[in-house]
Amino acid sequence: MAPNALGVVEASFARTKDHHTQWICLSAPNGRFFVSAEIAKPYRTPEILKNRRGSISRTLGRVPTAVVISGYVGVPVDEDYVFSRNLGQMKNLAGKRILLIGCGTVGGFLAQQLAQSGAGAHGGKLLLVDDDTLQGANLGRHLLGAPYLTWNKAEACADFLRLQLPHLDIGSSPTSITKQIDILGRYDICVDATGEEALSIALNEHAVRRRPDFPPMLYVWIEGNGAAAVGFMAHDPERACFKCLKVDLAGQKRFRLLRDGVEVEAGRNLACGDAHYIPFPVSRAASAAGLACDMVLDWSNGDERHRWRSIAMDHRRAIEIKDGNPDLIVRCPACGNEPT
Repeated sequence: MAPNALGVVEASFARTKDHHTQWICLSAPNGRFFVSAEIAKPYRTPEILKNRRGSISRTLGRVPTAVVISGYVGVPVDEDYVFSRNLGQMKNLAGKRILLIGCGTVGGFLAQQLAQSGAGAHGGKLLLVDDDTLQGANLGRHLLGAPYLTWNKAEACADFLRLQLPHLDIGSSPTSITKQIDILGRYDICVDATGEEALSIALNEHAVRRRPDFPPMLYVWIEGNGAAAVGFMAHDPERACFKCLKVDLAGQKRFRLLRDGVEVEAGRNLACGDAHYIPFPVSRAASAAGLACDMVLDWSNGDERHRWRSIAMDHRRAIEIKDGNPDLIVRCPACGNEPT
């Protein structure tokens, strides 16, 4: 069927280090066939493999058990298949430049979900930014485990994801975003998953001063002890900015998700290096990341109908609030004086 194949196969064996095992791909008009050929141990002698190389096929052909041939079926793992298979008619995040700030409890899971949605594929870029390190106290609800202890969280998440999905261009920065805030304008969308209100306000003010020529800013955080998750995307000058959600720093939030009388429980364990933390289950962090990933995917597909979204995860403590597009507040110190 293929007279030239014999010589090619023999030559391929000659190039191997051990001279007795070879992977072979035969490409023919009727298909592509993957096999491994392994010469049985009794026939791996220098006499056969070197001195009688010209007659090796005849020698091995007389003994059916001299060569073990195993067939294999290939499966697609290319970028187009891997990152589009689960999305149906939706566009994935391939080709987009995405900046994720915060690779902690929520950000770690979000980084993985963005990567699995194609962020960093086909010329795109996923940059992870965090200046914190992974500690033992984080292991109970973080994407990463013990092998990454004492690593910088951004560098650890990037390393983990590159191992799982080598197709992608994933970068990391261990420097605080406040020291490199100008990089925000280089991306198609920026995500703040830190859950730190003061930082979110600073990022919002930076974005508001430069819009509309500035990428969308998506903020995601958890309310209370995992009672609810919130995602909010700000971009349109005619709509609310992040500061519009709480105009007065010490005032009430625009959308009150926690029920009356619900207090936030805080933990403290100085002996273990936990000076202050908010306890909630790992499931709540994964749900918040899922909410944010859905919003990024909708943005990528041109759907920005609901820029403020929430998920009530503990109905004893949280209230269901309808998703929507909140208007700006005229007295907002960040965007209220902007022309509309």
